[in-house]
Amino acid sequence: MKLGISESLAGVTFLAFGNGAPDVISALSASGGDAGGVYLAIGSLLGAGLFVSSVVASVVILSAKDPIHVLPSVFLRDTGFYMLGPIILAIAAATVQLSIPASITLLVVYLIFVIV
Repeated sequence: MKLGISESLAGVTFLAFGNGAPDVISALSASGGDAGGVYLAIGSLLGAGLFVSSVVASVVILSAKDPIHVLPSVFLRDTGFYMLGPIILAIAAATVQLSIPASITLLVVYLIFVIV
């Protein structure tokens, strides 16, 4: 491949974009309306993330035929970054205004996660 990544990683990345695109588009459309739309969009995205990380992950683990082994360093990295997003969002929301610096901070955290 041109990017030098495995087919599995490329497939999972493509699947994540395909799965997340409707959520992002509906959040952008909801936030374009009245002031309550932004809160609805944020709540929807956080709720979807919590559902996937709790219910879907639990069902996958319980339905696995073989034990699932996860390296502690990988688990701590992923959960740490996953917790950092809502923390930054909560700090930004406490200022009662979601601003460009908060948005840039979230993008930078995502880029650092991808690089790590």
